[in-house]
Amino acid sequence: MKKIAPEYGIYIDDLYDKDQKPKELLNIFISEHGDELFFLLDAEEKDINSLCDSWDNRLRVFTILNKKSKVIHKFMYNIIQLIIYSKDVPDKSRQRNLQISRKIFY
Repeated sequence: MKKIAPEYGIYIDDLYDKDQKPKELLNIFISEHGDELFFLLDAEEKDINSLCDSWDNRLRVFTILNKKSKVIHKFMYNIIQLIIYSKDVPDKSRQRNLQISRKIFY
């Protein structure tokens, strides 16, 4: 993603400190049509609510810092957190919180 992102005008370094990728971030994907941005997150080692809050904050800052980018503006309401979670069934109400991004639990 770090190699391809600049082609889309996306600067991944705005999501986390340089070369310190969060453990829970497994990958970032852009849809085939270039209109959705997906973050694949592992919630195994972190409380699901803390993870959602943390990534909502990261994504909020990311979109603010890149608000002049046409691509980010296009993604603004099409950012999706795909959260892998195998413990107890998480509170599904978190999926309905669309302030920053949609969340889908697996």
